[in-house]
This record gives sequence, structure tokens and C-alpha cells, in this order.
Amino acid sequence: MRRTVASDYGRSMPPLVGRLDNIDVLCLDLDSMVRFYRDTLEVPLLFPYDRESGWAGFQAGDVSIYLIRIEGEAPRRRVPGSEPAGLESFAFAVPDLEAAIDELSRRGVEWAGEIVESDWYRYRSFYDPEGNLLHVTVPDRVALGLTER
Repeated sequence: MRRTVASDYGRSMPPLVGRLDNIDVLCLDLDSMVRFYRDTLEVPLLFPYDRESGWAGFQAGDVSIYLIRIEGEAPRRRVPGSEPAGLESFAFAVPDLEAAIDELSRRGVEWAGEIVESDWYRYRSFYDPEGNLLHVTVPDRVALGLTER
């Protein structure tokens, strides 16, 4: 049986679903989350932020990120690779990992660990104000089969 890899899609066998369109992030303190994503990470707002609407939209490349205010308990901070099951994290691609780390450190980002290196990615994990696990990453697009050497 032939293993399907990312480079197969769009060539010989189209995927059932297309590109990732959006991510919804539930949050308790919408204002602090908006400040973090808008000011610290500099993700552009998709629409003007209206505090009373209870949500904010951002555009990160092709993917929209929606922060949605809810009532409830504070979320449990995720430790990379730990329980419970479910969505663990999402990552922002950067052209220069060290430069991004230096700038985010200057802006007060709380790091969740040191740089991780694998055959496909170099990344470093950090937390948003509500403890969601995020990463800045430099994917090796050649090793992933997404571009040719």
C-alpha cells in the first residue's frame, strides 16, 4: 500500500476537504486576547474590533482566527504533548525563528519550552494570555514534500 504524503494532494488525488479556513478560540477575557493577538503577535484584524459583539476576527495568512468570548472556568494551561485529548495547539510560520523568538521575548511572551528541532520543523512553543499553546515555526517544506529541492 502506497503511503499518501502532503505532496500527493493537488497532483494525482485531490483531498476530500480543502485548505484550513478558520480556527475558533473560546476565551474568557476577550480584551486581553485581542491585545495579545493584535499587538503582541501583530496578527491583523479581519474586521474592526467591537467589544460588545463578543468576538474578534484575525487573518493569519489563509486562515482566519476567531476569538469568541464565553462564560466559564479558566482554561487549563496545556503542557506540550500532554492530556487531555483534543486540539493541542496551532503554529505561526515565521521566516527566521531566532529573530521571532528575540522579538516575542522582548514583548513579554511566556515560553513553554526551548526550541524543538525535528526532521520537518524547528519551533518554539509559547502561551497566549489564557494558556492556549501556540508555536512559532520554520517548516522544512522540502522535507515535508511541499516543494522541490
